[in-house]
Amino acid sequence: MAYALIWSPLARDDLRDLVRFIARDNPDRAASFGFELIQRTETLSQFPELGRMVPERRDPRIREIVIRPYRVIYRLTHESRLDDLGSLGDILCMHAEQVKKAHAQTPFRPFTLFLSDQRRFEVQHPEYLWIIPGGRTVAVADEAGAVELIDLVHVSSLRLSTSDAA
Repeated sequence: MAYALIWSPLARDDLRDLVRFIARDNPDRAASFGFELIQRTETLSQFPELGRMVPERRDPRIREIVIRPYRVIYRLTHESRLDDLGSLGDILCMHAEQVKKAHAQTPFRPFTLFLSDQRRFEVQHPEYLWIIPGGRTVAVADEAGAVELIDLVHVSSLRLSTSDAA
């Protein structure tokens, strides 16, 4: 018997936002990527344990499949024969927590946000980053005062600087 896939409203919104983001530079790739992501997640209805356990969650029910450069995270529920596909919404929560933790560390260590479109933003000082209420968006300033708004769904990773200088 197949499992049912249930996309959370946040996951649907994140997929829409991601496709729109990609479409700014390449509309054809945006459409094909959105289709590929949906098609690959549909295989989970027949093979729910296809994804690996998410390492940072350490819960065998929380699994992921990788559709480079993104991770699709889902919750497997055997009891009800349902897979609750949290998708990008769960990724967003993890990145929001990672950014908040990096921003709040004492003493502050500079860090870099890497985005899915290959851009990177260095946060050299805690005053150069603002977490917008709601937790989905951050603003990053550079030393010249230019500010970039970043939707956290586009953050693919965060790396702390190896130097201790703030």
